[in-house]
Amino acid sequence: MGLCEEDSILIKSLYEFKGYGAKRLMKEFPTKRWKKTTLNNFFKHLKEQCTNARKCSSERPRTSRTAANISIVNDLVLSQEGAPQMHLTS
Repeated sequence: MGLCEEDSILIKSLYEFKGYGAKRLMKEFPTKRWKKTTLNNFFKHLKEQCTNARKCSSERPRTSRTAANISIVNDLVLSQEGAPQMHLTS
């Protein structure tokens, strides 16, 4: 069972501003029938979302779209406009 938008806003505000945990929320709102694992997963998602706007990757950083490379490719493409039979790759 997922959380609706109203519930997620309520849970987020009570978690951030009052420090409510899963057990406290389940005790305060027994009619909502939230599961402890659902709430804990939601808290985990909030923590990850707040701490990392973008997760660090282990990949090599992209260097092909630098300003120098863009201008070199642009010059190469524009130099081929007057010579239609030239087969230089960009």
